[in-house]
Parts: sequence; structure tokens; C-alpha cells
Amino acid sequence: MVTKVKDLLEDLGVTKVAKVVINQQTSHEETVKQITQKGYNPIVVPAEVDVHVAVEAADMAFNEKLDAVVLFTANPNILPALTKAKELGKETILLRTTDKPNEALENVADIVIVLDFAEKTESAS
Repeated sequence: MVTKVKDLLEDLGVTKVAKVVINQQTSHEETVKQITQKGYNPIVVPAEVDVHVAVEAADMAFNEKLDAVVLFTANPNILPALTKAKELGKETILLRTTDKPNEALENVADIVIVLDFAEKTESAS
């Protein structure tokens, strides 16, 4: 999954800040290793992942060196940060999986990219 997201982001342009916020209770050493190997900065938090994502998004929105804010989430608690980024003139890009739509986030984002990570199997004929 990390490789697919990194490839997608490279297609969108230059990535200047790349952070992944993960819950320490659900993170595994291998996950953190993969995130780090792909050039992302893993931020392991004890709880309230959505709050930490919102703070990181707001920080990026106020960074004049950045043109866009990309978030991979379906959590509606991120809506105020996404809205603020857009108000500040950032291009807002929302990544989500096929099983986690969020209409409010999608309506605010300039670009919505739906990712399908399901393993594809060939059917026998």
C-alpha cells in the first residue's frame, strides 16, 4: 500500500513534506519501517489520530512553501483543517479507499482519488 500511494503522489508532483500519522496501539514495527523506507516521516501517537492529522494539515496549510495539502483519510473530523487549507489557497487532494467514502470531505477537496487496494485474483475459466 505504501508503495502505491508514493507512486501516485509522485505522479501528482514533487512531494516536499511526507508524514504518516499512525496509532501506537495498531502500528507494527514493520509498518513503521516500510513508511520510513519510502521516505515518509512516521508520527506514532498514543491516541486521537484525527487530531494529530488535523494539526499536521493545518501546519502544512500555513506553510507558504507548499502548494497543496494531500490527506489520506475518511475521518470527518479532518474537515475543518481541509477547509482551512482550501481557504488559504492550497490545492486540496483527498485520497480514500473504495470502502470509506465521506461526502463532506469529498465536497471540499479539489481532487478526490479513490484507491482500490483489494487483491485481484484471476478467475478460473
